[in-house]
Amino acid sequence: MRMNTFKEFHINKYITLKLEDDLTFIYVNNKKFEQCKHLLFQIRENQRNTYTEITSIDDAEKQLGTLSESVIPPEDEFWGHCSNL
Repeated sequence: MRMNTFKEFHINKYITLKLEDDLTFIYVNNKKFEQCKHLLFQIRENQRNTYTEITSIDDAEKQLGTLSESVIPPEDEFWGHCSNL
């Protein structure tokens, strides 16, 4: 895995993440992967145990909802995607 000055992160020969105009895009075989790539949830520390029955991202979205605006700076979100993959 390596990062270059163009904000590209190569996971392997098939998967690359690119930060373009403050948005993170995932490429598979050099083709942009156009799927939902994040949901942002806000769970308070004292409520963590309330959500132990969530078994899928769909369950989480139904139970928690989503935040309409990202509060994460674009480069931090990019690095978050890179570290998750």
